[in-house]
Amino acid sequence: MDGDRASGPLGLRPGDPVRLKRLQANQAMNGLIGYFVKIETEEDGGRYVVELGKRGPVRVREINVEKVSPSRRSTRLATAAAAEAAALAEEPEEPKTKTPASKAKAKAKSMSRRPLRGAAKAKSAVKKTGNKVIKPKPAGGGGVFDVNMYKICSEPTLEVQDEVSAKWRPCQLYQNVKDGRIVIWYGGGAYEGLPPSKPYRFKGLSKGGRILFDGKNGELLDGDGEKIPTRRRPSL
Repeated sequence: MDGDRASGPLGLRPGDPVRLKRLQANQAMNGLIGYFVKIETEEDGGRYVVELGKRGPVRVREINVEKVSPSRRSTRLATAAAAEAAALAEEPEEPKTKTPASKAKAKAKSMSRRPLRGAAKAKSAVKKTGNKVIKPKPAGGGGVFDVNMYKICSEPTLEVQDEVSAKWRPCQLYQNVKDGRIVIWYGGGAYEGLPPSKPYRFKGLSKGGRILFDGKNGELLDGDGEKIPTRRRPSL
């Protein structure tokens, strides 16, 4: 499969969201959403390779895959995920006995990986300095979150609906104090909306005083102007 050319009867391109179905041996995986990576050659079995995030890639038959119609936002995020998966798949296996030179090379490579879902993955822990909480900064080309340039602008009970899986994810919103850009922080080192992506914005949120977004008192728009579903976390 070359580049972004559509492949197979389903017309899938790398990064397209797909849903698993009609699996017999692993029925618990039916309904899971993943991202199409490639179709194997006939010599390798001709299976569809689907990236499932933390579960890793799986190999399934064409009958076990159906395409999910994405919005512009989910397409953008899916493409970033597929790029990360492809980059990881192409990395050579690390030698079992590491020399100082190989350790330095491995460290430099890990710092240069592209972010997953447009939100870089960082391993550093949350640090506290006085009353200020310093969130981990993402490494790589997905932009850097500088805590000194942002302020919290959402209630702690806010949740954002995932575009593909439809699951609700707890998050915190931050607003850039200079240009007003909104960044979604999902915890750890996972961000969405960092530069160089188009800025996320609020719509209909009052600008008077310090008003925190709660999912109902306005709208959160992505870089293409599409509304991102939000809500308050339901009480148990």
